[in-house]
Amino acid sequence: MSEFVVDGTRMCRMGFLRRGLVAAVLCCSSGASAQGSVARTAPPSGVTFGRIDQATVRVFAVQNVSQENVRGRYRTRVLGIPEGGHGTGVVVDPRGVIVTAKHVIEGARQLAVRLPGSGEVLPARVAYADGELDFAILLVHLGDETLEPIELPAQPVPLAVRQTVDAVGYPFDPEREQPQSARGIISGVLPDGHLQLDMSLNPGNSGGPLLDQSENLVGIVVARGDPERGAQGIGIAVPIAPVRAAYDHVRRSGLLSRTYRELHGSLEASRQTAEAVDAIVRFGGGDVLREAADFVDNPEASERIDQLRAMADRARDPDVLALLAAYFWDAAQVMVERAGGVATPAQMPPGPAQQLADDLWRRALALATRARDADPTVLQRSPFVGYLAGPGNTRPAATASSTTGGWRPPPESERPPNWRGGSESENQKWFPWLSAGIAFFGAGGSSSTWGFGGSLSVLLPLGSGGTRTGFRIRPLLGIQGDFGAWTSDAAYFVGGALGLALRFGGRVGMHFKALWTPGYHQSSYCVDDSYDDYYCVRAEGATWTSFQFGVGARFGTFHLGTAFRFFEPADSGTFQWVITFPELGWTF
Repeated sequence: MSEFVVDGTRMCRMGFLRRGLVAAVLCCSSGASAQGSVARTAPPSGVTFGRIDQATVRVFAVQNVSQENVRGRYRTRVLGIPEGGHGTGVVVDPRGVIVTAKHVIEGARQLAVRLPGSGEVLPARVAYADGELDFAILLVHLGDETLEPIELPAQPVPLAVRQTVDAVGYPFDPEREQPQSARGIISGVLPDGHLQLDMSLNPGNSGGPLLDQSENLVGIVVARGDPERGAQGIGIAVPIAPVRAAYDHVRRSGLLSRTYRELHGSLEASRQTAEAVDAIVRFGGGDVLREAADFVDNPEASERIDQLRAMADRARDPDVLALLAAYFWDAAQVMVERAGGVATPAQMPPGPAQQLADDLWRRALALATRARDADPTVLQRSPFVGYLAGPGNTRPAATASSTTGGWRPPPESERPPNWRGGSESENQKWFPWLSAGIAFFGAGGSSSTWGFGGSLSVLLPLGSGGTRTGFRIRPLLGIQGDFGAWTSDAAYFVGGALGLALRFGGRVGMHFKALWTPGYHQSSYCVDDSYDDYYCVRAEGATWTSFQFGVGARFGTFHLGTAFRFFEPADSGTFQWVITFPELGWTF
């Protein structure tokens, strides 16, 4: 089916600092168990949901934890990116048998099923998967729950082209408490036997039931058209006959019994894992990260973070430990970035925010170590765990500080493009300062003519000092030149530059420069002196009496300002001046 895209609805990969979102975990408690089957429910809106809706469940899956390098304010940070997604399933057996699409659970390390209405979260295992037709059979542990299924028909219900059908599922938003329905028609049959639907489906619908007008189960939704390739309003479903055949097979072969024993053998751990999976997928929008960022400015409540810490204390599964390590680590990265872009919590100002960031940082390292010790293969499945707890890792320690000697160089993959080696303070250097602007010429006395042209300069910083977020001073060495026209002749100046530059602020701030600029010049100018004597002078040669001063604003690596240079041409006895405005520049 190359013309269609499968809507696996995996969680989007998220960066931090550059895109503003990283997946976050909320520990949510499961709702109260519903006793007996629920025929119909009536929410406050007055819209009723029937037995079909009560048998349509959400399927959540999480995989591994990848890592992503994201450029922060002053350094590249390594983030943990949990991978997962959600889809729909349908209960077909009151003992907890659920049918969904295979791609929804493909590659999943852990699964959870959330029931509509009550919000009960159940651990799940895969009993059977058909990769060719793209459907899977799951088994959940019901506990005290009683599910009313949609029966798999023993004989397929006859279907016809242009027949009206409904798809039920959970498109887009995984936090919805009740499923939504979409209506369309059967538009044809594909060569491989799949049903082609004229119906608008969205990510999250995969695995949901397809029903006829009598609410008979006639198929399982597995794909939608790819809008980017012009296939809009098209859906794909597996007909129910092969699903029924697979269900009969797993019952007769004992696969369901074996899966049930596996599920029941570690029931308490499975329930905790299911709650974590449910939280990871449903609340992946950054609530914990926003709470961590807000805590830096207003250290009050940390409710969600406290819930995560309680979950981490109970967790035993290595994959869940890896996921929680990623969330703690990313939250700590948010806090140190919010606190001025420092490298570690040790460099944050003392106080509650520094203590929380340090705790999150240390917990992330401890959880990654526990995951590695529980199952060393997690290092291969989740590269991020290897970054935190793998052999020979080079991540900075929580107590690292450039002022205490504890700083360690970042790994090669984490180093920003301007990395020069050495200590952190040695890497906080300015880079070549390039400036250009419009130059206006004038001379001492009463000049009868003015000139204008352009100005260019290249200044290199010498040494280091100060911090990126406060006052800094640098010696500068470089070259600069002015060129333009004055009266009928060209005017130019080419020379060196030696002096000091001062900077205040962080990415937004002010800069000042004072330079000695000896060089070679040529200019022509006319002067009215105090005795009403008018004369013109042509000056050319070296000058040692030349100075420039500048001031401006900085916005990251871009600066905008003005500069004033005055000099005495050789053998002229009259000072000339050059004003450059606006002076635009860039530092790398």
